[in-house]
Amino acid sequence: MERVGLRCVDNSYQNSLTRLRSSAFRPYGVGLRQWYYQTCTEFGYYQTCEDPSCPFSRRLTLRSQLDVCREVFGIKPESAGSAVGFTNDYYGADRPKFTRILFVNGNIDPWHALSVTTNQSSSELAIVINGTAHCANMLPPEPEDPASLRQARKIDDQVGKWLALARQKPT
Repeated sequence: MERVGLRCVDNSYQNSLTRLRSSAFRPYGVGLRQWYYQTCTEFGYYQTCEDPSCPFSRRLTLRSQLDVCREVFGIKPESAGSAVGFTNDYYGADRPKFTRILFVNGNIDPWHALSVTTNQSSSELAIVINGTAHCANMLPPEPEDPASLRQARKIDDQVGKWLALARQKPT
């Protein structure tokens, strides 16, 4: 790595835990600690590689992910399942009990399989952005953005309509 002017990255397990335990602000890796906390307490979106055909490390197991919850946040592994169950029951899992929801996904994002990808009603709308991945619509626009991404960034139009409706209702 020295030849290209980049320093090697220390990705040891202990250093990863140290970084996740730190609540200090950093201009990089923003949200990683928060994402892990939500995964441990609400979502359970653990990235594992336990299938024999998985090309990545076999050390990425459900147990190893639950160990991070325990070691970083003090959350017992056995409580993660009930926490995820509560979140799914409370919010309705992939059939939400609410309205005025936009589900925005990129079709090449592996997480889209866990989301809602078809409209559920006129007020529960799914936007699938062709050729994009995770949170592409939240990044600053670039001239080479595909048309599907430019269109998806107009979600504020829909939110504006919903807010206007909310203001019209008497309190």
